[in-house]
Amino acid sequence: MLPGGEVTFQTALDLDSAAAVPVPVTGGSGCYRHASGQLEIDFNDDGSSRWALSLRGVCS
Repeated sequence: MLPGGEVTFQTALDLDSAAAVPVPVTGGSGCYRHASGQLEIDFNDDGSSRWALSLRGVCS
């Protein structure tokens, strides 16, 4: 949960691929309505994943 609003993303994932997946920001609300950036999802061998969010253009 993000303070001050929400960020939305949209992608199709290949869960059989070990490659990192860059996912663009597609929208937002509140402080994030003008945000841009991406979410990067890295899949680990044990089935877990790491999600890293980079945002620009948000209110502080």
